[in-house]
Amino acid sequence: ATSNRLGKAKHSVADLRDRSNPWSFDIWSLGAIWLELCVGAPLWLSYKCRVVEGDRPYFTTGLFAAAGRDGDKILGKQQEVLQALQAVVEEAPGIRLQETADGMNLLEGMLAWNPLDRFSPEEALTHPFLES
Repeated sequence: ATSNRLGKAKHSVADLRDRSNPWSFDIWSLGAIWLELCVGAPLWLSYKCRVVEGDRPYFTTGLFAAAGRDGDKILGKQQEVLQALQAVVEEAPGIRLQETADGMNLLEGMLAWNPLDRFSPEEALTHPFLES
């Protein structure tokens, strides 16, 4: 379930580094790239950008954007998005990942907030979504 994988605790980058596997940041980064493809806009972009959904353009900022590039605010934004990941992906104009339970499960596993709960490279590569 989303709430079990994504957790609610706030961690600093140093704390995450101390409690992670060597590949944890790489898997999270891959999940972030995939989320960016779902959303259709750079995740950390603080300026408005134009996104086209069908024939309707609209302007948005990145999901993880924070004024002043404040690290605590960015972490807070990331946590908010991850706690509502299913709804975020459903509303996004990009890749329709939410149409398969396996796709959402893989994204949630790669973006698990606690690095010890995050999918390993082997788990990601052998995930049913990538095998289908």
